Amino acid sequence: MSRHHTRWRNGAGAKARARLARTLPAPCCRCGKPVTAEMQWEADHIVALDQWPESKPYPDSLIRAAHKSCNRAHGGRIGAAKTNAKKKADRKGAMPW
Repeated sequence: MSRHHTRWRNGAGAKARARLARTLPAPCCRCGKPVTAEMQWEADHIVALDQWPESKPYPDSLIRAAHKSCNRAHGGRIGAAKTNAKKKADRKGAMPW
């Protein structure tokens, strides 16, 4: 779990999920297909937590329902992009011999 997600350990994630559960069925914020209560779904952050200032509370209006697979795939793409950018930067700084 990233340091940004530790802010959610106070139960805010469960509260957001309960709030979102009352709005289902709703469109997935990633693919647009319906999310229903019977499906595996998660509360998704529209703006990534590592992009949000830690000094400001994350607003409920930026948390939406998403299919679990859509949310995880999106997070995986973001993580891979960060890792690849770091590797590329490391290669550029390496000595060419």
